[in-house]
Order: sequence, then structure tokens, then C-alpha cells
Amino acid sequence: MKNMPTTLTLHPRASASTRHPVIAEPRRCAEAACNDRGVRAKATTNGHLSTGVQRPMRPRRGRCAWITACIAVLIGSGTLDPALSTAKPAPKKGTQLELNVAAPDFRLRALDGAMVKLSDLAYPGRERSYAPKSPVFLDFFRTDCKPCLEAMPELVALNNKYAPRGLKVVLVALLEDQDGRGKLEQYLATQKLPFVVVVDGNQMFAKRYLGEVVTLPASFLIDREGLLKQSKYGAMGTYEEHFGADITATLEAHAAATSGPGSKPEPASTTNTAGTPNKTAKPARLAP
Repeated sequence: MKNMPTTLTLHPRASASTRHPVIAEPRRCAEAACNDRGVRAKATTNGHLSTGVQRPMRPRRGRCAWITACIAVLIGSGTLDPALSTAKPAPKKGTQLELNVAAPDFRLRALDGAMVKLSDLAYPGRERSYAPKSPVFLDFFRTDCKPCLEAMPELVALNNKYAPRGLKVVLVALLEDQDGRGKLEQYLATQKLPFVVVVDGNQMFAKRYLGEVVTLPASFLIDREGLLKQSKYGAMGTYEEHFGADITATLEAHAAATSGPGSKPEPASTTNTAGTPNKTAKPARLAP
């Protein structure tokens, strides 16, 4: 390299009166992408390099990765689902939900595909004819949770005792990491449970009740107005010991509201937007 000649050329874009000499390296230097100042080099017509005014190199950014990240954030925050956008954030680890406030809503499918929503079972305001109000007993379960399996006969007994008085028992099944749905279906095939079983595959709704770190077992009592009346975290004590008195009081209030004045459900609309009667009035259907 020390014996390599250096040529002196004029910058081709300079005018005759303002031309300045530019030292250009030999042709094989054109293989370099940038000079020592980070400016992209450009080959001239005679094969040498010229360091004229060029735009600095900018690293390319992965658009697909950026878009994917944005979508993940929107889904995680609930922005892409109107049913999730107004949901309360999950409680922090080690905290419990406050009683006598609105319970977090959930919207989950049963194994047969039917949609189950808390806001169609227990909700404030006047009762809708197509969605009768009822107190709800919510229990979280997973097939590898030994205390959950041991307490299942007791949960069935609780349902048989209080369901005739209007209590709706809903079992929220979480899935194991390996073949979770298959194990759940196998368990339900051997256990003929008399209440609704819904599936929370990604634990999105479980985290609203239990926090970011989901710990089982856990159960919640919700009155007909959608208020959280009692909760139980862990396996200590029985359902009857922990919930018996609250379930009785909740069902008594439910019976009073059902038979009291002004308890007549709000009828489904029989007119269309123009104010003329419909030929056949059908109850509103749940969104899929």
C-alpha cells in the first residue's frame, strides 16, 4: 500500500472558478461502504472515490417487528376488543379484590361454544326479559390443581343446595400447558357436573380476579346487581363455612327483588326504529 500512487482529480460538480483538488483513493477502495467520517462514499466516473456531500447511512428498521409489537400492546390493553377496553386492570400480586364493588366482567365460551357473560347474569338496573338476573358463584379450577379436584364434590353439593333458590354456579376452567383442553375434556367426561363450565385459555379473565400471578383455588360470590359480596383465596375451610351465610343473605335479597314491586322485567322492544310494530319480536342475541 505504501507504493500505491495517489491521483489528483477535480470534483466533477465544481464550477471552473471554484474547483478544488480532491484526493481520491484507487479503484479498489470502492469496496468500502463508508469513509472514516461515516459518510457514504460514491465512485466517480473515472473509477475513484469522491467524498462529496452525501446523506449519512441510516440503519433499516424492521417494520414487521414494529407492527407486531404495536398489535401485541393493543391486544394486551384490550383496545382491540370493546368488551375489554373498559375492564378494570388486574390486581397486583398479593392483593385481593375489594368487596361490595362491581365484580370484573368476563366473557368466556363453554365447551359447547355457548357464550357466557357475567353482564348477562348479574348487572345493575332494571332486569331484562331475555337476561334474567341471578346471584353468581364463580369458581376457578384447573385439572392439575389437587385442592380444586378434592373440593369438586363439595362444589356440586353447594350447587344442588342453592341452585333451586336462584344461585348460578359457573366453573372457570384454566388450561394446563401440555394438552390442557384434552385433559379438561377427559375430566369432564368422567365428572357429570351440574353447572356451567367455561374456558379461560389464556387466563386473561382469571388475572382480573387473581392478579398477574394466578393462584388456585379461588372462589367469588356475586349478587344479582353484579357486586362482589364475598371471596375465598386458597384451600383453607369449606365452601359452606366460608360462603354459607353470605349466600343465604344474597339469595334472600334476590327473592325480595324478584317478588317485590317494580320487579317486572323490562320487556324486549316490539317496535323498530321507525316506531312501527315488528311482525315478530325476538329477544336480543348474545354477541359471539
